[in-house]
Amino acid sequence: MALGVSCGLAWPTIGSCLPSGAKLDEDYSALDTDEVQMYYTLGYYSPGLACPSGWDTVGVATKSEGGNITSSGPGFTNPTPIDEMDTVYVDNVGSNVLLAGMDEGDAAVLCCPSSFSADYWGACSSIVQTYSVPAEYCQRVMGDGAGGDYVNTTLSIWGTTVTGSAFTITGSGRITTETRPVETPVENYVGVSVVAMIYLYF
Repeated sequence: MALGVSCGLAWPTIGSCLPSGAKLDEDYSALDTDEVQMYYTLGYYSPGLACPSGWDTVGVATKSEGGNITSSGPGFTNPTPIDEMDTVYVDNVGSNVLLAGMDEGDAAVLCCPSSFSADYWGACSSIVQTYSVPAEYCQRVMGDGAGGDYVNTTLSIWGTTVTGSAFTITGSGRITTETRPVETPVENYVGVSVVAMIYLYF
């Protein structure tokens, strides 16, 4: 179980932490984060193959003639059903979406902050040993009018075809937040810092 941080916190700014950080802050400030998103976007830097200072390469991939993909590093995850869940949901992280959009001869690089690891869900994560887990957490709930369902989907990446289902949002609505108590002892949880990967494309 993953617990969110407290409700009402300001959206963190990027500033000079990333290339074009000020521009990203400008774009993000215009977003309505409480509006249910019908789809997601994937941002990347191009052309580029070198991770910024303080970031490490966690994945490299190239697409050769015929569409064959060669990759290395933990950042690229083969899209497969999640065995631990009682569902045929297909987990296809952003790094694989990047691969699907590559043309022959293109290359892609994934970056995580130094000391962070690329996790299964296509993000960079690190355990925060000194974090004190609060007794309450923030839950985001889709309001009336916004729903969704699992729809059949087929992914053709890595030379294999994976068929399963993906959750698709239908309708529109607002997201509300609720502060809820942690029902199990906070000692059972650890703090984790999660940062989005940087995608480079060349």
